[in-house]
Amino acid sequence: EERIEELYKEYPKVMAVLDTEKPSDLSEQECKALIEVLELRNRLSDMQQEAIYFRGCYDSVGYLKKAGIL
Repeated sequence: EERIEELYKEYPKVMAVLDTEKPSDLSEQECKALIEVLELRNRLSDMQQEAIYFRGCYDSVGYLKKAGIL
């Protein structure tokens, strides 16, 4: 998240591309920053979903033990 914020500060047009549906012209560096932001956001989302998945597995085992199935 910190790196994403750094990129937004360094390349303000990158945030504008994500916040609106207006056409935008980006320099090569801004395009690279946009790609990095999108990759970081995807990685962050994957990590959050993975944490939720494993928490669900953990809770399921607890419920099965409580029910006497395990």
